[in-house]
Amino acid sequence: MSALAQEWVLAVPELFLEICWYLKPWPTGSGTRGGTLAHLARCCRRFMNPALDVLWCELENMRPLLDLIPAAAAYLKGDQVVYEDDEDEDDVHHIFFDPPEEKDWARFDFYGRRVRMLHFDHSPEYMQCEIFSQLAECRVDHLLPNLRHLYWYHGYMSNLNGAFLAEVTPFLTPLLQTICVGCSDDDLPRWQPPAIDTYTLKLFLHMLPQRCPSTRYLQLRGFSLDVPLTPFGQFKHLQCLDLDEDGALLDGSTLDTLAGIGTLETLTGIIVTKDSLSRSSLPGFPSLRTLRIRKGNPEGTFTLLNRISSSSLSSFEADDMIAGDRNTFLACFTSLQRFSQTLQEVSYHTRISFLKSGDGLSALEACFGLHHLTTLNLFMPTTGQSPALLPAYAESMARSWPHIMELNLSYGRFSLQSLWTFVSQSPHLHTFKIHTLSVPDNLGTVAKVLTTSPHQELQWFSISHYSPDEDKFDFVALAAILDRLFPNFQSQSWYGPRGKVMGAVASLQTIRRAMTDMLMSCFIVQLHDKLLTPIVLKNKYMDTLRSSEGLCPLIPVLSGTETLPRRY
Repeated sequence: MSALAQEWVLAVPELFLEICWYLKPWPTGSGTRGGTLAHLARCCRRFMNPALDVLWCELENMRPLLDLIPAAAAYLKGDQVVYEDDEDEDDVHHIFFDPPEEKDWARFDFYGRRVRMLHFDHSPEYMQCEIFSQLAECRVDHLLPNLRHLYWYHGYMSNLNGAFLAEVTPFLTPLLQTICVGCSDDDLPRWQPPAIDTYTLKLFLHMLPQRCPSTRYLQLRGFSLDVPLTPFGQFKHLQCLDLDEDGALLDGSTLDTLAGIGTLETLTGIIVTKDSLSRSSLPGFPSLRTLRIRKGNPEGTFTLLNRISSSSLSSFEADDMIAGDRNTFLACFTSLQRFSQTLQEVSYHTRISFLKSGDGLSALEACFGLHHLTTLNLFMPTTGQSPALLPAYAESMARSWPHIMELNLSYGRFSLQSLWTFVSQSPHLHTFKIHTLSVPDNLGTVAKVLTTSPHQELQWFSISHYSPDEDKFDFVALAAILDRLFPNFQSQSWYGPRGKVMGAVASLQTIRRAMTDMLMSCFIVQLHDKLLTPIVLKNKYMDTLRSSEGLCPLIPVLSGTETLPRRY
């Protein structure tokens, strides 16, 4: 490329900005803001602003900005001196010995106005958090006026009081689109949620829509909200409200407020109960796509579902449901039929046995009309014997959900025939968890009936129980059948140690991988002008396989004179 062509390319702001993004150092947030972009910014005035805009666009630590304030002294634990090239940011604290003067903000403002995203996860053990509220006291204007995305996570605190909210407030600007504040997940003991200064939190939430009117994504993490969320109705552009794992109790006034937000697409982490919701039947949530209920009962869930007028609901999850009326429980699944054209993910989880044996099957059949489902998770213990799912029923399931990719059921007894009937007609299925697998006495006969064409897509497969127990049937024969039908699934257990069947499957997979590697390396070797046959290779390496841990019970399956399966 000629010098003139290069000049023209670099003169186009969009092209030069794209080049700067390509040169951006990863990961961001390094204490030393060096690298190619820093050198590029020093080349000429034309390059300076675009290069610095990209270099300072994202921050994962506040030290680069705090170091630019002369009045903010940095120190380590034990009063050690901090040098400019010290990159161990975690142990650095800042403190004001004197109030900063106007000239002290020159460099801070020069770089701070370029910051668009701040992702700051910190702990009082490593950071003096008071420095941020002190910054607000020394400034009239916003600290980072062009900030668009704020992720402010604090280490665990026993009391979410005004001090925590005061350190967040200086970074709330009118241009903010993403606000995520709260405690860090890693430091949060779930058995001891932090206490909350109710009045301060009310004031903070009341002022939030006025300070950040452009907010689209709002997440409050790590503390329970027992205050009304009615101020959120003032948001005109809110698309996602995430109340995290602890959730927030949704009362009638809050429900009416959230239902009136026309732009709300995602609502997660809410708690709904029969007594907390009003009896209002006015439609709302016109744009809702994702609904996740953190905790509740069937009555509250049914009330909320009836309020949704959206024609684009694609994901529904009800987690940690408590006991309630059985008829209302089934009515919740019936009401999902209104979203049959768009609903793709459905999850319902309860740990309380208030359902009868047939209720789980009725809930499953209510989902037959949701033909666009890709994910279905139903965890609901029932009383009585789990019903048997015959091959004809399994075929109906497969026809009802032609796009199913993940299916987890906590009830129902599959036979080998019904299991294969469903899986073989679900080409996209990659995750499958069943409650009980009924094992017949004549495993050899059943294995001959099943087709030998394996299902290649299934990767995660789990069986909670066997009927009869694993000690009462030939678990090695069953493992061989499962390994043949589903050659690519992972045999490790999701919850606790795996049983004998899955352990045998893991051993078979180890053997197959060893033979595959051996065949790939030996097929290029010729012996008497003939390639080594699988039988020769099998016998040659059988002694090695015998010495492998956990493979001894499986050697009879593969040590006979019969030809190895084709994929071996």
